[in-house]
Amino acid sequence: DDEDADEFSDDDDDNSWKVRRSAIRALAAVVEASKHNLSKLWHDEYEWRKDKQKVTVAGALVIRFKEREENCRVDVIDCFTNLLSITVAAASNGEVSLTTENSMDTSKDGVQLVIDIRNNFTSSVVKACENQLGIKKG
Repeated sequence: DDEDADEFSDDDDDNSWKVRRSAIRALAAVVEASKHNLSKLWHDEYEWRKDKQKVTVAGALVIRFKEREENCRVDVIDCFTNLLSITVAAASNGEVSLTTENSMDTSKDGVQLVIDIRNNFTSSVVKACENQLGIKKG
């Protein structure tokens, strides 16, 4: 009887990564679909789970950096890299401004959207990367 319960939980764990990977792929689709409205990705907050605080798409990706399954972790990093690439391209085109709180003058050059990656995301991303690099293989 205990063996059946153990077997069921192992199967559950074996398949849970597939659900998480599908969720990450859904986030990747949201990033791609919203690439012309970066406010939806960096500023707008959404409720991802009941009884949890709201978080942005970018924030949800940073939270998922702790993913334990290698396939899922690679997809998270790939999606966040894509989000950064889209954002940098938009900044190069003058569509958004990548800045800090000290220089948040949105009136210059007609830029309406200001994304403060350094103050809002850098420490979380660096911490997540340090944790990933600290994983012992073998």
